Amino acid sequence: MCIATSVCGGDFAKDYQAINEGRLEFYVNPEKAKKVIRSKEADPAIVRAAMQAAWSEQRRARHGFQVVMSFGAGADSEGFHMDGMHVGSGFEVAQYFYTWLSWFMFGSQKEGGRHIYFDWYNLRGLPGSREERRSNGTISVLNDAWKELYLEAFHEAKLLIFLVSTPWLDSPNCHEEFEWLIDSIAKNPHAKNMPLFWVLDDRVTSHVNWPVFLKRLSQIAVAIGYGPNFWNDYIFDFSTKRAQDVAVGRTIPFMKRLCSFWPLGGQEQRITDGLLQDHYKIGVKNGIPGFEPDAAGWAY
Repeated sequence: MCIATSVCGGDFAKDYQAINEGRLEFYVNPEKAKKVIRSKEADPAIVRAAMQAAWSEQRRARHGFQVVMSFGAGADSEGFHMDGMHVGSGFEVAQYFYTWLSWFMFGSQKEGGRHIYFDWYNLRGLPGSREERRSNGTISVLNDAWKELYLEAFHEAKLLIFLVSTPWLDSPNCHEEFEWLIDSIAKNPHAKNMPLFWVLDDRVTSHVNWPVFLKRLSQIAVAIGYGPNFWNDYIFDFSTKRAQDVAVGRTIPFMKRLCSFWPLGGQEQRITDGLLQDHYKIGVKNGIPGFEPDAAGWAY
């Protein structure tokens, strides 16, 4: 993948125009590029040890990870806004949705960790993992084997959720994860998994990389025999509370069709409305953010 930083002589306006003309790939701000965390090549022994630990039944459901999340953890001095509220970093939002999905789909944080691959959580305690404090005070969990682990989970998961935020569109690491998706679709267009794109904040559609994101989706749709707007039905607005409720309603059929729940020591269960309703009640009882007692049809 070609990432343009200052191909047009460092003139942002020219870069933006070039992207919209289809001549460049994702733009990366040179200042933000300096902050990208780059792992060194992983020691194969560490990869094997980390994989063995991460794929143990204590840490991964017997039938594999059901969901993978791609998110941009970064932030700048402006932050961004969701539903009129200022958010300091993409990580805050990703952690919120990860917690919510864990309880909604799988009934607890622990089972969420066994069914959802969210590398900040799943890398913890693995051979080779280390913690670093970000400039905004949050903790980043790093492991040189992150790519091997992520790709393994990515290819076995049934639901691939891309949390498309301003930080996500800024991030070269997220661009790379997106290209993994494009490559995966090109190689196996009939795979039994589904990517969904949750658009999180109010600046996404005006971002310099938004046209590139749409262009890449359009290109791969045409390449596998669909119309150029095929993926539009899988891009969900998540920028307001009302939009989130609608988007979750649109996501539930994919959860039920593609995913299942296999608790530690238990039996595999299909995701059904009844199971989700039971999990919602558990979320309400435990006071998990995002679970509201008066939610229509869910709490009771």
